[in-house]
Amino acid sequence: MGSVNAESRPVRVDDVVFFPHDGATFLHHLDSGHYFKLNTVAGEVWELCEGALAVAEIADLLVETFAAEREDVIADVTDLVQELHDQECVTLA
Repeated sequence: MGSVNAESRPVRVDDVVFFPHDGATFLHHLDSGHYFKLNTVAGEVWELCEGALAVAEIADLLVETFAAEREDVIADVTDLVQELHDQECVTLA
């Protein structure tokens, strides 16, 4: 699998269905059968994985919302997108 960086543009795959519930976002990968639970912030990242924004741009939106350090947020978003990519929930545009 490829390596995610700040310029990567994640795109949700069609084989994953998702729904919000009680502040979390639940993913179900139809092909593998795996389920995933994302917290509120990770759910927001998931929603932004449409291929239009790079990881750094997604992080910038979160920095504005949560008043966090940009470098920390970029690292966290990169790690999350890498995990989603490793689990074949997103591709990289």
